[in-house]
Amino acid sequence: MLSLALVACLLVVGVGLGVVWQLGFRQAPIPIERPAVSRDSLVNQLAHGRWLQRTLQGESLRLDLPLPQLNALAFDLTNQTVGGRVAIHLVGKQQVAVAVSVPSGRTPLKRYLPDAWINVQTLWAIGDKGKFQLHSLQWGELKIPVSLASWIFDRVMSRQELTPFLNVGLETIQQIRVKPDLVQVDWQWRDDLRARTFAALIPATEFSRLKQHHEALCHAIDDALPVAKETGGFMPIIHVLKPMFLRAQQRTLAQQLNPDRVVPSGLLPAYENRAALLIMTLHTMQIHPSELMPEAKDWPIALPYPLTLHRRVDFAQHYLLSALLASGVGGRIADLIGLYKERIDKIAGSGFSFNDVAADRAGIKFGQRAQLMPQQLQERVQQGEDEDFFMPDVEDMPQYLSAKEFDNRFAGQNKTAYDALLAQIDQRIARIGVLQ
Repeated sequence: MLSLALVACLLVVGVGLGVVWQLGFRQAPIPIERPAVSRDSLVNQLAHGRWLQRTLQGESLRLDLPLPQLNALAFDLTNQTVGGRVAIHLVGKQQVAVAVSVPSGRTPLKRYLPDAWINVQTLWAIGDKGKFQLHSLQWGELKIPVSLASWIFDRVMSRQELTPFLNVGLETIQQIRVKPDLVQVDWQWRDDLRARTFAALIPATEFSRLKQHHEALCHAIDDALPVAKETGGFMPIIHVLKPMFLRAQQRTLAQQLNPDRVVPSGLLPAYENRAALLIMTLHTMQIHPSELMPEAKDWPIALPYPLTLHRRVDFAQHYLLSALLASGVGGRIADLIGLYKERIDKIAGSGFSFNDVAADRAGIKFGQRAQLMPQQLQERVQQGEDEDFFMPDVEDMPQYLSAKEFDNRFAGQNKTAYDALLAQIDQRIARIGVLQ
């Protein structure tokens, strides 16, 4: 009798899963066309308006997002990251409909459904202070109860450790207004959110590792003091990067011989590389770790010589921050920029520069190696004799372009010139010594 009941239950579950499988996954995406308008004007508005810098300075800001351009930006980002498509529509006064199609071949389901599409349509209401509330969700042909959808969303965010950042982000929003063909957002960053963000980024188990690397940074700068005096008070990054990664290499080997069971031995070199990059990034932004971690109040203070790359402070900032973003903490570390306050270099304020882009892209490649080939990178860094080993010469690249100059030379029909310069940058980066 029990066996029959078990078989019946399994049959019901199997049929239910089959129905969900059949109705949830589709053979074609939602018919969302690529927006005809360009996202470029919105991107330029965000960059040249210094929204990031002004946010970090605590200004109360308002941003007008034209719906056609917002759709173009959202579509392109979705298409480039997961090969999908998205459309945003305003419904009534304070409601937004969002339709998303993602190919299952770009998800963990690719092994089972390589050619299917995951189509989701949602309706959101915008309440007081920009709070979003889900009103309805449809997956394929299935209408999902709001309570179940909210539960799934919360579990996914929690599993990806993104809930703290979502909460912090929502708390910066003061108001969202929906107008015809326009979304208007008011927001303001608060200083009290800094500690919460950093606590979510770096677990307490990493404090000891960070302390070791911070002390290594102080020693490296002390040892290179004659160099700083010769360069007018600046510290070429190679004199810090090499000893920091030597310390990462030494600590990796020591811990692999005597594992502490906190971090699996296979992940140790990547963790050491990440800690080294984080400490160097904080230094180049002139931030002592105690500003973010009360536990670091007694840590030594490094001599305040700015790091440079090819004799430029902003190159070192671009390079290290990009490397940190790519070094294995995941997208969450991007929220660290919210801690820099007014100290971030006013990159957008001086115009668009392709050599800044080169520093970003070279840093990303370095950070990817720091995660994917961590011990090989530790060894390779020690072979560098000059800074061309880490970043190519890009002095001939156009720089300090105003929004108008950029549009005239590289937007619209001239986008091929933009793509050609990026390809040239990538070719130069591919030949640098640290990546060989």
